[in-house]
Amino acid sequence: MLSSIPRATGRAEDIVGRRLEVDEGQPSLPGTPAILFGIWLQTGVNLLDHDPIDAVAGLGDRPLLLLHGAADVHDLPARSVEANYRAALAAGVPVEMHLCPAGTHGHVIDACPDDWGRWSALFLDRAFADAGATVRLEGAG
Repeated sequence: MLSSIPRATGRAEDIVGRRLEVDEGQPSLPGTPAILFGIWLQTGVNLLDHDPIDAVAGLGDRPLLLLHGAADVHDLPARSVEANYRAALAAGVPVEMHLCPAGTHGHVIDACPDDWGRWSALFLDRAFADAGATVRLEGAG
């Protein structure tokens, strides 16, 4: 079932490659493999072994909130957050996804602060409803 989900999504090599191309105006090859190899040499972590889409199913019945910037040119929504969303649905993971129209990479909270707060608080209220807990937004009556 997950075979219909694009495989080149949200992985480290895609994000590093996009950053090289978009921010630096450089080709992703040979830069991306060289950067990932350097990370492996320095940390012992092979980022090529990790794929967020493969990890989503392991969440089981734990809810997943996905917030992403629709204006992200590095981690393209159609290749990452939307693929993770489809993987969660396919695995039966309770998931919700929100896109911030003006949000760029790492700046959803800056571009959509009110939406970000509302999405997060409502998600946490639903996620912890069984425990009787609620999240209060600052300034909310």
